[in-house]
Parts: sequence; structure tokens; C-alpha cells
Amino acid sequence: MAGKRMLVIDDEVEIGNFIKVVGERSGYDVSVVTDFAAFREALAAGEPALIVSDLMMPQTDGIELLKFLAKSECRAPILIVSGVDTRLRNTALRFGKANGLRMLGTLEKPLRVNDILAVLAALEAEGPSLDENGLRAAIDNHNLVLHYQPKIELASGRVVGAEALVRWPIPSGGLFAPMEFIPLAEKTKLIRPLTDSVLRQAIRACAEWSRAGHQLSAAINLSPAILDDPDLPDEIARLAAAEGLPSGRLLLEVTESGAMADPVRVMEILARLRLKGFDLAIDDFGTGFSSLVALARMPFSEIKIDKSFVLEMRESKEAEVIVRSVVDLGRNLGMKAVAEGVEDAAVLARLAELGCDYAQGYLIGRPMPREQFLDWLGSYRPESLASSA
Repeated sequence: MAGKRMLVIDDEVEIGNFIKVVGERSGYDVSVVTDFAAFREALAAGEPALIVSDLMMPQTDGIELLKFLAKSECRAPILIVSGVDTRLRNTALRFGKANGLRMLGTLEKPLRVNDILAVLAALEAEGPSLDENGLRAAIDNHNLVLHYQPKIELASGRVVGAEALVRWPIPSGGLFAPMEFIPLAEKTKLIRPLTDSVLRQAIRACAEWSRAGHQLSAAINLSPAILDDPDLPDEIARLAAAEGLPSGRLLLEVTESGAMADPVRVMEILARLRLKGFDLAIDDFGTGFSSLVALARMPFSEIKIDKSFVLEMRESKEAEVIVRSVVDLGRNLGMKAVAEGVEDAAVLARLAELGCDYAQGYLIGRPMPREQFLDWLGSYRPESLASSA
């Protein structure tokens, strides 16, 4: 199996071959080029896990190359190797960082094996690369995991479902948050395989809850980038049927801005999803500038109030007015209202007074791994929320 891809540009053939040997022994699939034209062609084939660049080359220089990489929004880590003096190498390093590039450092020629190995070891210790190759590997190797945040019915306090939130674990500890890698997935066309991974895990978990006696729904976020795929409704239905999960136990969420980006295209996909029995929620409502006429024509069953308004309810009358208006809007359009970001018992009580149907937030429960979520379900008591700080 091919290793992670390393792209080396150096007009000194022997130096390039030396780096290639060391890199391949460390598990990299190394490509060596000697000029800028070949470098651009190799880069166009896909962003590598590591770029190694000389600073002095006949057709271009390292500063021009770094400028090109910055304009290309390159996310790959970059190592400079050069025989120029230390001050000039450090200037190039600072230039790259100032332009938003991920600069690993510099090595002075002639290169030593241990110096290269030390850089590669440090890179490995950082965990997965937040780049296309790293994300593709995380998807292919099933490294992405889901955390589940409970959702309760305000009238009864009972748990009715959970939102599935994808996380990317880092071997050294911690997690990449969705805001860090979802835009990358959308940009690199990895969002569909990522969504398939999330759907499979969430559907499997929801079926597991059912077998444990918990009749809950699972909410899954759909990126606007996949809402032009006519096969999407059939694929989700197939995945649910494979686990024996009724379609009504899945709630598919679309952001307000995503739903309104191309209403006609999105309407087709959402209508087909509803015809197959899936529930639909419009997420982050209130943060965009959608047409209420267009919204009313969409087949949503739930409307989720953006947490920024919920968090400000105690201190801001304007925020409460917005929350009340969204709750009323949902009721008048035949939708259930869901408040996100509930962190305060007084806010929870006020939401119930306003007629909000459902709530989720840290007061109720933080996003948690699947096993921990099942344990939480067994210990949850609605009355505990009233006394929570």
C-alpha cells in the first residue's frame, strides 16, 4: 500500500534522490521534481502530506514558490532545505508563516539522515495532517467518530433523540472540530464519503438504542454541497433499511443558508427525503437572510433556533423576542421548534413558557461518545434540570 505522499522540489538531483531514499524508508511515497513547471503539475494531482523545497533554483526561487503555495491555499506542511545562510533561511520561514503557510522549519545543506528523520518524527507526533490526504485517510480508515448530544421534549422532560456530531480524533489527544475539517471536505469533494460515514455510524447507533429499549431519533447534518445529488435520498433509505431502522427515526438537518442557496435544487432533494419518511430540520435559523415565502414552501418538520439567540435570552430582550417569534413562526407553519445552546435552567423554563417544543444544550447534556451516551440515558432524570445551575 502506498504511503503518504511527499513532494520534493530541488534542482540538485542527488539531493532530491537522497531525500527520496530517506522518505521512502519512513513510509512516504516520494515524488521528486527539479523545476517549477513539474512541481505545479505534481501539485495539481493532489495536495501532498509534505512539501520539501529548495530556496535557490534556476527557473524560480523559494520565495516565489511559497507565494504560489499561499495563493493556492496550500495546507500541506512545508520544509525548507537550502545551503544559503541561516538568516536568509529564517527569513523565508517567516515569509511563509506570514502568508498563512504551515512551515515546519529549515534544514541546512548538506543534509544529514538524522535531521530529516527528526523532522518526519515531529510531523508524525503532531497527529493527522489537516489536509486532503489526512482527511481521506481518516475517512478510509474509519477514524472519524460521532458524539451524541441529547435532545429533550420540554413539556415532559423526556429524551426524544440526539444530534450526531462528527469528530476527528488526534492520536496525541484531543479532537479536530467539524469547523476545522468540514470546509476542507466540501472543497476537496470528500464531503460525500464523509457524510456516508456519518450516516452509517448514526443509523447503527440509533438501531442500537432501539434494541436497548430507547425509542429515540438521530439527527444528522447534511452539507449543502451534497444536496444536488439525486441519489442521496435512495442511499439514505438503503442505509436505514439495512439496519432495520424506520425512516421516521432519522432527522436530517440543513442550515438555513444552505437550504436557500439554490431553493429549487434543494427543494427537489428535500421533498424526496420527506416522501421516504425522513424528518427534516432547518438548522441555525435566524442567522441567514432567507425568504419566508421560500422557507414556507420547503418540507421541513422542525425549525432549530440558533444558539446565539438562546444564549443571550437572559440579558437581551431583543434575543427573547427573536426566540419567541421563531417559535410562533414554526407553530404557524406546522413545524416543531428546537432551541439549541441551552445552558441555564431559567432559560429552559422560559423556553417552555414560550411554547418551544424541544431543547438541547450543555445544561441537558454535552456531546458524548456512543457508549457514554447510553450510560447517560440510563442515569438521566428530568427533575435534575430544574435545580441545575
